[in-house]
Amino acid sequence: MAPALSDQPRRRLGLSAHLLAFGLALLLPVLALGAVSAWQVALSYQGAFTARLRDTARALSLALNSELEAMQSAALAVASAPAVRQERDDAMRRAWLEGLGQALGDASIAIHTEATAPEDEGGALVRRVLRTRQSGLSNLYRAGPSTARPEGGLAISVAVAVPELPQAVLVTIGPARLAQVLMAQRLTSGVAGLADGRGINVARSHGNERFVGAPAPWYGLAQGMTEGVFRGRNFEGVEILFGYHRLAMGEGWGVVLGEPWATYQASWSAPLTRFGIGAIVAVALAIAAALVLARRILAPVRALRHQAEEVAAGRGRTESLAAAVSAARIAEFEALRCALLRADVALRAGEAEFRAAFEQAAIAMSQSDPGTGRLLRVNAAYATLVGRPAEALIGQPFAEFIHPDDRETEMAGWRAMARGEIGVFETHKRYVRPDGSIRWASGTVSAVRDPVTGRIVRTLGASQDITERKAVEERQTLLTRELDHRAKNVLAVVQAALRLTPRTSAADYAQAVEGRVAALARAHTLLAEAHWTGAGLRDLATAELAVFLGDGSGRAVLEGPAVTLSPTAVQAVSMALHELATNATKHGALSVPEGRLHLSWSLTERPGLLLLRWVERGGPRLGGPPARCGFGTRVLRATVQDQLGGRVEQRWPPEGMECDLAVPLERIGAAG
Repeated sequence: MAPALSDQPRRRLGLSAHLLAFGLALLLPVLALGAVSAWQVALSYQGAFTARLRDTARALSLALNSELEAMQSAALAVASAPAVRQERDDAMRRAWLEGLGQALGDASIAIHTEATAPEDEGGALVRRVLRTRQSGLSNLYRAGPSTARPEGGLAISVAVAVPELPQAVLVTIGPARLAQVLMAQRLTSGVAGLADGRGINVARSHGNERFVGAPAPWYGLAQGMTEGVFRGRNFEGVEILFGYHRLAMGEGWGVVLGEPWATYQASWSAPLTRFGIGAIVAVALAIAAALVLARRILAPVRALRHQAEEVAAGRGRTESLAAAVSAARIAEFEALRCALLRADVALRAGEAEFRAAFEQAAIAMSQSDPGTGRLLRVNAAYATLVGRPAEALIGQPFAEFIHPDDRETEMAGWRAMARGEIGVFETHKRYVRPDGSIRWASGTVSAVRDPVTGRIVRTLGASQDITERKAVEERQTLLTRELDHRAKNVLAVVQAALRLTPRTSAADYAQAVEGRVAALARAHTLLAEAHWTGAGLRDLATAELAVFLGDGSGRAVLEGPAVTLSPTAVQAVSMALHELATNATKHGALSVPEGRLHLSWSLTERPGLLLLRWVERGGPRLGGPPARCGFGTRVLRATVQDQLGGRVEQRWPPEGMECDLAVPLERIGAAG
């Protein structure tokens, strides 16, 4: 039934009043947004200013650390030099130290014992370094007569201990050196300052001579900081904004870049003022445009009222309606009515499309009650993910299907989203299927609100099964760790070969190192071909002996069962065979054309051992064991005994050297 019309309708506000209220409603948020935007602009200028101070202080810290580390490196180089280990203080060594000091930029370098250390802070640093054997950096101090600088001058020293000797190298420079580092950074604005661990000013980018040695007024404000920005005063009492960064060397040393507080305020207040003026002009223009637009809107409204009165009066109903429809100004309102009708049809079609998309989606989708967490609707992909029929899931709490270890975190985020505290909840969890299998899922959960009340009526979850991707990621991580482990092992063996090879001559040293590294490379090639699962002993021996036999492969006989060695054992056995073949080439059967070699191996169960026998025949006749144990023999024994936990037995009968190796199977992972 249509509502009855009153003969005396109550007074209502006209369209003009509503337009005015609408304009005010639009204007107030614009003003608020303008104020917020202006404040955000000011904050961004402030943030940029402080970030520049902080970043520049960090860059200055890196430059100063580099300079101090150069001093420390020079001291370490002197401490490791052979001339220092001669333990004598002659004129040649003093001249050498003076030359090094000049090369470092007018630095003083001296070598002290505890007895010769000067009676100033440089000497105290020397005694501390000799006591702790740790390098150190002094604070700024006034040098005494024995610190290798003009007596009474300000200085900074770095000291390192000479290895295995009760001596320390003391490198000393003046604070002007660090001031030059600050000035070399070519700061476009501000003044940089450096203070030591006691808060004494060591160097400044401007006015260094005036303030060096004075207490830095900002130092107390930086206590406990690694880096940061704070407000304080400089030597002249001017209010300054400082950017601070602590140096890596020197306990308590720090560098600042300061700019006047007035400059900091001007950096953001001037743009804020300009922005405010522009905002006022823009708001004034918006009000003027709104007034003009209101006039244009009222014209078709008045025409619509006139047409309605014509229809109500019964004058030319059909003609009036036709005129109303054909009038350009009224057509917008008719278009609005038609648009609403079309929107209703489109909404119904959209609901049908959503239902079809929900049911047929390839990703797992579900809808839940925001109060209880019980499932209201699920699609086939969700049922497949959790391993249960779709009809059995409706009405069940979705938390029951989540892995217990993930349930608490998942529910905490879901409840916060269901209460409206967050808009979207990103989820990353495991589902447990009825058969106990685990499926990983990743996705989002969002709230669905009532369009009228805004109340959350359900939650919508969309998840993707990422179980296979997680498995691939875990395998990739495992392979990466294994590759890193293998690379470190190879580098460690190469380092040992470089360190242990005797340095009789450059050519012999290069040949020996090249041979051992080549042996490792051949072992690495075999392991790479087998994807680092191991390598066969026969393949390893064949590859190693081929380098020494050339085309004379018939000179060596290899026999034994199929044995697969672990990657670690492959490298060690390769080194052992290389040392035996090298010795045979230099002194044994492989040193003459008629020499022969027989390599055999076998496995024993109790105890579990791999037995290798190396027998040489046809080489130079032997007169017994060698007079001294060669380096190759030491490498052979170290490899087999220390690395593999085995034993080595060598014999030297007249007809040729014999060597037996016994290695526990559990140490080499041997498999037949």
